[in-house]
Amino acid sequence: MFIRSAGPVAYWRPAQGERHALSPEQRPYPGQAREALCGLRLTVTEPTDCDWFAETCSDCLIRAKALRDAREQA
Repeated sequence: MFIRSAGPVAYWRPAQGERHALSPEQRPYPGQAREALCGLRLTVTEPTDCDWFAETCSDCLIRAKALRDAREQA
């Protein structure tokens, strides 16, 4: 089976001590106010290298996996 990539399933950005998934419809830029897949409202920042070591938001991960699975089924 060949799965054609249609871009990212989500953009991941650190915020409030966790990595959160953002909708792939718009690339995140520092200063933007966005809503993560889990519903958290955040302002996108320029992440540091250490920010990427934060835990992944479990709600965002579940929703991102569901988006990935839906894409693969289409």
